[in-house]
Order: sequence, then C-alpha cells, then structure tokens
Amino acid sequence: MPCHLHALLPPTALVLGLTASLAQAQQVGTYEGLTDAGDSLTIKVEHDEFGQPRVHEVGIGYIASCTKSGPGRWVGWGAGVSQSIVARKASFEVRGNALYQSWTLKFNGAGDQISGSFLGRTPEFVDLDSSTKQVQLCDSGKRSFTASLVPMATAGAPALRRGEQRALPR
Repeated sequence: MPCHLHALLPPTALVLGLTASLAQAQQVGTYEGLTDAGDSLTIKVEHDEFGQPRVHEVGIGYIASCTKSGPGRWVGWGAGVSQSIVARKASFEVRGNALYQSWTLKFNGAGDQISGSFLGRTPEFVDLDSSTKQVQLCDSGKRSFTASLVPMATAGAPALRRGEQRALPR
C-alpha cells in the first residue's frame, strides 16, 4: 500500500514546512551593489512562467584595462537574460558581438543579498575622435561583488527583454 506524506502529517506541519522553504527563496526585485573595485551593478530577479525565481536582467559599469590605451576606460552594459536560480545559485555568460560577461551569483539564506563574481570584456575604439578603425579589447578582470535587495519604491529603469542588450551612457 502506497504511503502519502500528506496523510501522515497534520495540516499545520505541512504549512510550517512550506513556509520554511519559501522563507529561503530568492526575493523578486532589483538588487544593487558594488564590486571589490567600486564598480556599480544591478541585478533584477523575477519569477518565470512556472513561478520559479530567475535572473532577468544584469547591468554593470566598470573601469576596464584596454590592450592599447591601457587602464582607465569606463565601460557599461545592461543585458536581458533568463537564468534560473537553483539552490540559491546561478551562473551564466552573456555573449554578443561586442560583449562578453561571465556572472556567478550566490544568494544568502534570506534571499535579500547576493555575493558573486563578474568578468567583462568588450571591444572599444582606441580613440573615437581620431579614428573609427582602431579597435582594442577592454577587460574588467575578475571582480567580486555584493548586492542587496532594493525596496520596491526605489527600483528604477525599465526591464530588458531576454537577449536584449543596452550600453549604458558614458
């Protein structure tokens, strides 16, 4: 004879069990933070069509070191993604013709803070004022970061669709 868990536990035990697992879920909303180099970043979390949390959008501005012009180039990108969060973790790459990003995220038990790492690479013109033919690779280097959930009233910019990328103004 099959054994059903719900038949063995009183209703209050089921409710308490569900509440405990929900308390550890990632919170939906906008997370803002800084890298160990002081670069600002934004990560947006939403529910997918099955009600599970996913990373929906990432954005970061950073000072890169470039192959020809050296360190000090400000680079900024936003990208729409659709990455599931499993066991409070997510890792993914954003790849485009003019962009590469690698993200690793880990949420705390309360689901309101993220720690992780970021690596960004993008081709940039060496000097836009003198030539549009000389391009160089600019690299952030691997950076650690922390980000915290922002209260809903202060969350900003409209969301990006999956695969959409937006360069931040310089």
